[in-house]
This record gives sequence, structure tokens and C-alpha cells, in this order.
Amino acid sequence: MKRKHKIISIIVLIIIFILCFFFFDENKRKALNKRHSVTFVLGKEIKNRLPDSNILLLANPFKKHSFSDFDLKGIEGLKDAIGESSEIEVAYPEIYPQFKENPGSATLPMDTKTPLSFMVNPASIDNLIHEFPNHTIVVSLIGIPLGIQRTKLWASPKHSIALIEPDMRIIGNENSAIKSFVGGKIILACVTDGKDIVTIDSNNISNILANKKYLLGY
Repeated sequence: MKRKHKIISIIVLIIIFILCFFFFDENKRKALNKRHSVTFVLGKEIKNRLPDSNILLLANPFKKHSFSDFDLKGIEGLKDAIGESSEIEVAYPEIYPQFKENPGSATLPMDTKTPLSFMVNPASIDNLIHEFPNHTIVVSLIGIPLGIQRTKLWASPKHSIALIEPDMRIIGNENSAIKSFVGGKIILACVTDGKDIVTIDSNNISNILANKKYLLGY
């Protein structure tokens, strides 16, 4: 009897393990597909609106030498949308030294969608736009670095920014967010809203903030 109970227990544990593995794998697959979809939509919008513009793609500096599936899907989605019509340069901003070894020491809101916004040195983005002067659309997969308003990128009339899932609180209050879109510095943002992907630009930013400001972190 004890042997029978032991066998049943082992079978139950195996079934639980298989179900947990399937559940984890399925959630991972959905997250990867969503990442690809949102960057693909962003890429299509850029291609339609600014077909001849080269893109500087800011990716996760922690994954520079060891791509994760999540990072690759984001890069892949944009490249699939743009195709050969424009050049895409993948680049990695610098992390502040104090956060490089201990990212957990960064002070950031618990609900932020872009924790790297609080770890990236915005001055390093100026170095990147200097290194790639012909790439005038800066697409960030990692959010808006805190302090970006003090950069040459922000002041440059020839550079524009496009984002996915941004935390616009980095820019300031809702009026500051509106100004960043209406003034043309941020030309696009793509965010997920349930199963939908919402494209935000200067035409609908005020409406989004009036009705669904949580999409932008507020």
C-alpha cells in the first residue's frame, strides 16, 4: 500500500511539473509575441511616416553581450517592419557605474514599466548620436532616461524619438508629456492596452492622457 501511494505521489508531482512548465512556456511565448508585435507596429508607423530616415535603436545595455529572447524579439520586430528601406543601428547606452554591478540599488517607482530609465546615463546617448550622425530617429526599447531634457539629443532639431511602453513621468507632468509630442521631439509611442496596440502621436496624446493616462505611466 505504501509503495502504491509513493508511486501515485510521484506521478502527481510529474504532472504538476509538466503543467507548470507548459504554463511558464506559454506565458513566455505570449510575452515574446507581444514584444515583437509592438515593435513591429512602431516600425511600420515610422516606415510610413518617415520612410527615408535611418534609425538608432537603443537596446538593453545589460544584454549587450548576452541577448535574451525578449531583447531579440524587440529588435527583430522593428527590423521586420522596416525591412531594407532604412538603416538600423543597434546601440547600447551606458549604465551608471553604481548600477552596473548592483542594479537593485537604483531608486525607482515600483510600478514603472521602464526600470532602465533610472539607470542609464543620458549623456551616453549624446555620444551615440555623435557616433551615428545620419541616424536621426532614435527608437528606445528601454524607456526614456531620467534627465534626457538636458541632452543634446533633446535640443537637436534634426533628431526625433519613438518609444514603446514608455513611462512618461520621466518627462514630468502630463502637460510636459503633451508638449514633448506636440513639439515634435517624441513623434510616436506604441503601447499595449490589453490585446490591442495603441499608437500615440501629437494628434491623440491629449485624448490618451484624458482617458487612458495609465498607458503612459500616469
